[in-house]
Amino acid sequence: MHDIDKAFFLKWYGPFDSTKALRDWEQNQNYSYHLYLLHGMKKYSKKKECYYCGMTIRTAYQRLKDAEHHITEIQNRKHAIYVARFSNVESIDRKDICLVEKLITSYLGWSINEDKMLNRTNFYAPNCPNEICITNRWYNWKTGNEYQRTPVNSPAHIVPDVLVYRYDHLDKSVRLTIAPRLKFIW
Repeated sequence: MHDIDKAFFLKWYGPFDSTKALRDWEQNQNYSYHLYLLHGMKKYSKKKECYYCGMTIRTAYQRLKDAEHHITEIQNRKHAIYVARFSNVESIDRKDICLVEKLITSYLGWSINEDKMLNRTNFYAPNCPNEICITNRWYNWKTGNEYQRTPVNSPAHIVPDVLVYRYDHLDKSVRLTIAPRLKFIW
């Protein structure tokens, strides 16, 4: 039996269609949003969609307005922004935020292929001797209601509801187990 050393519950909100909408919404929130996912098409692309997973200690809006941020590659096209907060901890340190970002990015790189990712790094599983569980829940930012269905190309559809990273101390190998969608029983 495996013990879970760290568990993170993420509440994702989106899709925001502009950084202005994100800024206005984020300013009225009582929480910090340390992770974000971008989805869109690069300039001149007709079909190829791309994705980016990032982390921030500041607000997501402040991070996205940094010069040379990847959002500039998709900003002039139809795009979507999702932001996440850690709902099961009062405060979170940078190391754990980076760990969760790396796990999600490495999963996305495997799942949709690295060439669809704007990230240049983090495509490999983290070198972490802990067992980690990440639970993702997706909410409409306008209503606060949890999504029941999402478009196939949406990050909310691609990122699994549960990711479990397992480290085997005997052979030093890692495994990633997922549950794509949790099903309501009641």
